[in-house]
Amino acid sequence: MNNIYTFFDMDEDGFPELTVRSNTFIYVLKYDAATRECFLWKAVRGTWYAVLGSLKVMWLWDGKYWSYSQFNQNGEVVYETFLMQKYGNTPCFAMMLEYAAEEKKIPISKEMKAQGIYERGTGYWYFRVTKEQYNELIADCVDAEEFASYQRQEVVYTYEELFE
Repeated sequence: MNNIYTFFDMDEDGFPELTVRSNTFIYVLKYDAATRECFLWKAVRGTWYAVLGSLKVMWLWDGKYWSYSQFNQNGEVVYETFLMQKYGNTPCFAMMLEYAAEEKKIPISKEMKAQGIYERGTGYWYFRVTKEQYNELIADCVDAEEFASYQRQEVVYTYEELFE
């Protein structure tokens, strides 16, 4: 994949940021008119990431593994979740919505823990969901990704047209 450059209001401030996407990262560059400087607003490292809309990033691999992250206007994670569909008859899993703010974290009861799967490396809890529940959970992500792809228009600008 060649790098893909988009101008998009990623942080909802009313001004577009330059988003650079490659096979291995998404960088969102913000311009500060007061200082006349450009800085890195957000770096998302890894393959198969896509910008879904303002403050939203999705990761999709093989149509079976989904990650969704919501950011605040400073590019910090507000919450995220992960969904996966296993092969064959093995059930699907959904990660409990993980909030960055301690006061918003969802408590996991003893009953929930008895039915969940805890991943030590990340500290996240996963729970089995049916195929129908999995499809319902990813439906909005699928729609948002399709809409974002549709909204992207291929255009060509010279440096002078953009910056002078």
